[in-house]
Amino acid sequence: MNDCGYCLLCASPCATDIALCTACRDGLPRIHQPCPRCAIPLPPSLPPGSMCGSCQIKAPAFDRCHALCPYVFPLPELISRFKFQGLFSSGAALASLLGTQLLPHWKIHRPDALIPVPLHPARLRTRGFNQSLELARRLASSLRLHVEPGLCLRMRNTPAQKGLDATERAKNLRGAFQIKDPPVRWQYVVLVDDVVTTMTTVNEIAALLKQKGILRVEVACLARVEAGRIRTDT
Repeated sequence: MNDCGYCLLCASPCATDIALCTACRDGLPRIHQPCPRCAIPLPPSLPPGSMCGSCQIKAPAFDRCHALCPYVFPLPELISRFKFQGLFSSGAALASLLGTQLLPHWKIHRPDALIPVPLHPARLRTRGFNQSLELARRLASSLRLHVEPGLCLRMRNTPAQKGLDATERAKNLRGAFQIKDPPVRWQYVVLVDDVVTTMTTVNEIAALLKQKGILRVEVACLARVEAGRIRTDT
């Protein structure tokens, strides 16, 4: 049984291994046709495997994004409880579902390391934990993958991204990260974050990783914000 013993959404007694009952777990929104590059939800009218217009015009620095759900109810509530209220059972439940989704892919394409998106030390002291690191640890457990929290450092304590559009976010994060030299043998790593909004953060880090010689960079996240909804509370 999960640590809290009840479902985080319907509050019914929950005997499953995660804090979501089977009905609420099955009822979570899904991205049925994601862009194969950035995971943005695409209209069902497009042929399977179609790439979104933005990625066709300018592909992101990372090679693929894996998202559990679109950032619609109840994902904002579940992620907020984890990220801002410290309810670890909420993050663990979502991470377990994402791990199940990624398991077939990672069994075939095993990453050299999972890289959590870092927090600046000042923000880490305030929050008390890095939600991306906690998610990475949960994802790594099933396949015994390596988590490397010290490779990517946040050097500037930038203002919160809340309410910023893509251009403002890019300016906000310029020069915010530093990448240490990875082991020479590493060729494939996965960035882990809770929510991917405009892709600015993961794109910035992915570009730096590739400059350090990493050949393939993927992203794993709990939720992907749909086009036209980039002004969020994340």
